[in-house]
Amino acid sequence: MTNYFDLNSSSLHVINADHKMTLIQKFFYFVFNIVNNLFDLPPRLASLRIIKFVPTRTKDDFFHTLTRTSPSRYLSNMFWRSLNFDYIREILKENLKIVDVGCGSGNYRNILKLSDGDTYLGVDIFESPNWASLKDASTSFVEIDFLQVDQYLSDKNLLITQSALEHFEKDLLFFRKVSRLAEIKNQKLLQIHLFPAKSCLWTYLYHGIRQYNFRSIRQIIKESGPDTIALVVNLGSGSVNRFHLNSITKHQALHRYSKMYTSKNGYADDLRSVIEKDRSRNSVSKPSFFALILAHNFDDGCDLAKILK
Repeated sequence: MTNYFDLNSSSLHVINADHKMTLIQKFFYFVFNIVNNLFDLPPRLASLRIIKFVPTRTKDDFFHTLTRTSPSRYLSNMFWRSLNFDYIREILKENLKIVDVGCGSGNYRNILKLSDGDTYLGVDIFESPNWASLKDASTSFVEIDFLQVDQYLSDKNLLITQSALEHFEKDLLFFRKVSRLAEIKNQKLLQIHLFPAKSCLWTYLYHGIRQYNFRSIRQIIKESGPDTIALVVNLGSGSVNRFHLNSITKHQALHRYSKMYTSKNGYADDLRSVIEKDRSRNSVSKPSFFALILAHNFDDGCDLAKILK
């Protein structure tokens, strides 16, 4: 059981499904994540401010951004496209200086609505061949470990991740280091993180190290410091999760990935229909994904909900 656990992790284990696992490791991966996900708190007891993300895009926008992607990835893309970057610049009182941790290919640089004067730094543990084509006067990349990112934050004001936190063994240490730097610099720093909810154990099966729930989110906020303003945004719901199970997961489980339902012409229409129906539901239970917004060194009157249009 060596190296299965780490006190700097928000989960009960650090078994990483990104690496090849033995059958015993796969067994413990599921057992530990089931236990970890059951160890949760109701939203009220977690003392979190939680809102639901409601996509407002048109059908044309839907097909423009959907390329046989999963429901949660589509919702994530819509979330980033729905951010009010003018309001973010207003509360930061300067242009955006973005660090994208776990940037992968760097494609989210194009999803973010950058203006003249904004800068983007993508960081990842592996260099992508795609970086070269994206580099320009305002866009750069660096190959580093996520725990070194605080070395690049001194002049930055917006830290983002997309589907990255679940791959960090020491996710709590990551937030502790970022918070410490924000406190020392005493400058405004906004963080926006998107990561899988506990339902993703059943939809994605073996992916990363962990999923998140309200208890682990509260852990992250605690590590971010007592004066940090936090907002939790729920993406998706039980109906979206069921759609993922039926259209993707069962095909993967049966080793029919090449014939996944996402390849069919009706996939986009069916997914859009599920998300449209979900818009009318006010419940914040059973999310597919979470967005966590953290604000350091902001006034108490700062309304993070306005970051979403």
